[in-house]
Amino acid sequence: MRRASAIFLFLASSCLAQTFVSSAAYEDVTGAAHGTVNVVFNSGVTPGNAVACFINHGTSGNSSLTLAVTGTGGEAFTQAGVNSQVTANSSSGLYLKPNSGGGTPYTATFTFSSAAFANYIAIVCAQYSSVSGTSPLDQTAQGTTNASTGLYPYNACTTGAFTTTSPNEVVILGGAGGPPYAGTGFTVRATSGSSAAVALLDKDVTSIQNGATATITGASYSNWNCNLATLVKATSPAPPAPMVRTRSITY
Repeated sequence: MRRASAIFLFLASSCLAQTFVSSAAYEDVTGAAHGTVNVVFNSGVTPGNAVACFINHGTSGNSSLTLAVTGTGGEAFTQAGVNSQVTANSSSGLYLKPNSGGGTPYTATFTFSSAAFANYIAIVCAQYSSVSGTSPLDQTAQGTTNASTGLYPYNACTTGAFTTTSPNEVVILGGAGGPPYAGTGFTVRATSGSSAAVALLDKDVTSIQNGATATITGASYSNWNCNLATLVKATSPAPPAPMVRTRSITY
């Protein structure tokens, strides 16, 4: 009779969940002026998740028009980068709230400095999980296309170049031009209203983006604004220590 020992090694692994969770939108392209508009996530936003909103709106040529964005409970959004303005009569921007306090429903409120000049408003928002809760914003970029200049292509907007500092990020791209929207490697997450005046796209990346640009395509002949932001994803939890078991075998 002999006895031997066998060692069994069990390994556990972990990975980050899909980043995109849900979306919400608002649109009024009738030309009516607004001082405040709300975008509502009826199913709510989970505490700790990030919320990103892209807005395109008319300015009536008023260069001093400003915008403040807050979420449920008064939490403040910050602008990622600067506005894109293909003409003096329109403006777009991308706004972020990482590590949101959440709520059901969750409302993002857009307040203009003057109700007399803000019109043709279209907004798309998305909720993201697995985004770093501490200063996740890494890179921003903007772009415009003016169809009246005769410079092709009319049906696209390309951002300036950007280089990420982390391999694991979500790239968020907002564009205002006209449907159907698309972007190489991107997924269209939301469009605004029946006219789909704006769209929000994203993609997850797992390597450094060096000198990259992003292009959103759509209507065949249109003025375009587009804005981009990259958000660092949360670090995946360390996997549990390997489980080692020893079993004696008699034969």
